Amino acid sequence: MRKTVFSEDDNAKLILRLSNLQKGSVCAWGSMSVAGMLYHCNFTNKVILKAPPSLRKRTLKQRVLKFLVMDIKKEIPRGVKGNPKFFSQETDILNFEDQKAQWLDIIPKFTNVQGPLEGEHPIFGKLNTKEWGRFVWLHMDHHLRQFGV
Repeated sequence: MRKTVFSEDDNAKLILRLSNLQKGSVCAWGSMSVAGMLYHCNFTNKVILKAPPSLRKRTLKQRVLKFLVMDIKKEIPRGVKGNPKFFSQETDILNFEDQKAQWLDIIPKFTNVQGPLEGEHPIFGKLNTKEWGRFVWLHMDHHLRQFGV
């Protein structure tokens, strides 16, 4: 069965992995600091939880990319570049413990989502609630793997 942030069991496993993340953890790929990665995940998840419904239809290219990443590959490939607006430019002042606490606060909110999530992903286009649950899990897994947990 596919992992999703709407599953309390899958979230518990993400949280267990997060507990192994340390302030001095070094990324295996990319250039983010561990606090910068947590900020990125927190910011992204807050946006997803509050995104307005998308009125656009998914393009063929978006459908194919979503299918490849979420159904075939089953993980986000290393080195994929995200939208710069989701990254902090001031990673040297981010507090690891504060960012970790925010992460622990945000992830369980997905199991209590009220109403549908129908926002637009910049690469995959409009996603439904089920697809967002899968994407968020894949995104968290990607960054936890990036830091070896």
